[in-house]
Amino acid sequence: MSGVERRVSATDARVRFGELLDGVTARHDVVFVERAGKEVAVVVSVEDWEAACAGRVDKWTRANAMLADLHERMRQDGTLDRLKNVDWPEVIHAGRAQRDQQLRDAVR
Repeated sequence: MSGVERRVSATDARVRFGELLDGVTARHDVVFVERAGKEVAVVVSVEDWEAACAGRVDKWTRANAMLADLHERMRQDGTLDRLKNVDWPEVIHAGRAQRDQQLRDAVR
């Protein structure tokens, strides 16, 4: 992105929408639309949007690959089998009881 970043009111965006689109598509401007002084929308070109999303997809792809690798290692070393035998509701209950006790002790 090499355009300018600017802010416009929702009314100005509506009135000057064609001009706003020209800046977004030709110069890669990023336009924040505000209503009552708060940012409510951002207008960017499709090209810039796709570039921004591509990075997000890559992060998810890497995260999924890491999880798949971890799952496979846990399967191979027997961790998954051991985890199947854990009484998870009891683990959660015990953890909450410990947390509650720590909170009570902190208040005293």
